[in-house]
Amino acid sequence: MGNRGGKGVWRWGLAVFCLSLSLRILHIVAISRSSPFFDVLPGDLAAYDRWALRILEQGWLGREIFYQDPLYPYFLALFYKLFGRDFFLVCMVQGFIGAATAALLV
Repeated sequence: MGNRGGKGVWRWGLAVFCLSLSLRILHIVAISRSSPFFDVLPGDLAAYDRWALRILEQGWLGREIFYQDPLYPYFLALFYKLFGRDFFLVCMVQGFIGAATAALLV
C-alpha cells in the first residue's frame, strides 16, 4: 500500500463504521416501533438486567462468586445510573459500540 495505505485504511474504517451504524440504527428504530416485545427481556438479558438493578440497590461490590461474566451487568448498572433504565438508549449505545468494533476490524 505504500504511504497512502494509512489514509485508505482510515477511509475504509470510517465507511464501515458509518454503514454499520446506519444499519444498526435503522434496525433498532424499526423493532422498537413495530414489536410489542421490545421491552421484554428473555433469558440472560433478564438476568443481566436484574443483576444491574441489584448492583444499583446493594452496591458495586458483590458478596458472591460470579456465575456469569460481570462486565455487562456493571456496564448496565453504570448506564442505568447515568441515563435511567431506557432499553432503546441501551440498544443505541450497543449499536455504536458494535459499529466501532466493525470499523476496528478493517
